[in-house]
This record gives sequence, structure tokens and C-alpha cells, in this order.
Amino acid sequence: LTNITAEPGQNTILPCRAADNKPVIAVEWRRTDLGKECVLLYRDDQIDPGNQHPSYENRVDLQDRQMKDGNVSFVLKNLTTNDTGAYECRVQNEGSLETKLLRTILLDVSPPGTRMEETRMEETRMEEARMDPLD
Repeated sequence: LTNITAEPGQNTILPCRAADNKPVIAVEWRRTDLGKECVLLYRDDQIDPGNQHPSYENRVDLQDRQMKDGNVSFVLKNLTTNDTGAYECRVQNEGSLETKLLRTILLDVSPPGTRMEETRMEETRMEEARMDPLD
């Protein structure tokens, strides 16, 4: 499982790579909590908007539409906090009828300063500042 954190308004790349040995004929990125609708479906050399969740319209693309070296990474533009979730990368190889799950990525989109680690680091700094006696 890969974790990626980003801030609203940013663009992010969710990395995924298919095995080089077989050509990829379709790439599907979906979010586990969105049901049947997908985030991005790429087949026949184009994005297929037919089954795409409306909130992702015109905000998604493949990093490399040629899928060179099995690169099926996915670009998500202009992030919002609603994009937080678990994303699955699935591909269909030539000669196969089904899609294969390659990896799951957890994306956390939160405004700067609201993330757990940052809050904890801030608290530690405050502690250290208090312990520092001022001469």
C-alpha cells in the first residue's frame, strides 16, 4: 500500500506500472468507495468518459498515454479534500479478458497544517521551546 499526501489545489501523480511483457489495452483507476463508477478509464487510445464519476471529469489523465515501459500512472489535477480515498490501479493486458489489480494507493488531501504528523511536530517544537531556559 502506498500513501500519498497532497494539498488542495495541487496536482498529483499516482504511480503505477504494468509488467512490460504484454501490451496494455485498458487502464482503469477507481476509488474503492465510489462503487461502479471509475475515476479514469483509458482504452482504445482515449479516455472513456462513459462510466466516469462526474467529479473527476476533465481533471484526470494518464501521465503517459503511450504507456511506455508499462507506465500507467495517473495524473489528478486541482485536488480537493473530497479526493481523499483509496485508489486502485487495474490494467487489462492484450489477450486477457479481465482487469488485474496492480496496486492500491491511499491519497490524503488535506489543507496545510492539518495533518497529524505536522501537528505532532509542532507540539514537539513547542515543548522544546518551553524547556529551553532563557538566560
